[in-house]
Amino acid sequence: MDRREFRRAMAEADSRLASHPATAQVANQQGEYLAKELNAQGRARRNGNEKPAPTKPFEYVHLGSFATLGGEQAALDTSGSPLPGDFVSQGIGTMVLWYGVYFSNCVSWRNKAMVVLDWTKKGVWGRDSSRV
Repeated sequence: MDRREFRRAMAEADSRLASHPATAQVANQQGEYLAKELNAQGRARRNGNEKPAPTKPFEYVHLGSFATLGGEQAALDTSGSPLPGDFVSQGIGTMVLWYGVYFSNCVSWRNKAMVVLDWTKKGVWGRDSSRV
């Protein structure tokens, strides 16, 4: 293989790569995709099919971005997402929405209780700045 062929092969490999942002949203979607695919393969093997049907590649769907701004404010950006509208929002209402999304993504009831207790503690006594 000469340099031209090597460059062509690398360009083809690069064109097949899909880079996604390093966020929890991507990791969550990838985890759900992987669980679904592994379960389908397990069902196929249980049914006596050694070669399960080919799977479709992972597709990331951007659902928007949240960022906390401090002082009970957050920012929301839905550009590039399938959500209705293409807007940026900030303020206390967006922070309440962020709390709801964060709470709904907690996996266990123990984690949900810990998060609510932490938010309550922060509301009563403020942030602990002694460890900064």
